[in-house]
Amino acid sequence: MGNNNKGVFLILFLGFLTPIMTLFVPVEGGGVSLIFVLTVPILVGISILFSIIYFCLDKWKFTSESKSMLLLFFCTTLIVLAFFLYPYR
Repeated sequence: MGNNNKGVFLILFLGFLTPIMTLFVPVEGGGVSLIFVLTVPILVGISILFSIIYFCLDKWKFTSESKSMLLLFFCTTLIVLAFFLYPYR
């Protein structure tokens, strides 16, 4: 498995970070849990879009420095969105 596939799988995994966080961090009930139901598909969709972009740009033979910067940007964006949109108790 090449470095490209590891980056794609990492981006896809971070899209599912919000459902994984529910195991460790409680979600507030009521209407706030509706926010949780809406943010999960949005974050998964963004992670799928980011992984497709990363995969396609890798096929165009960018330098390793630009690929790592792009991977860092995508991963940071997904982590920040997951923590920012999570409905804490």
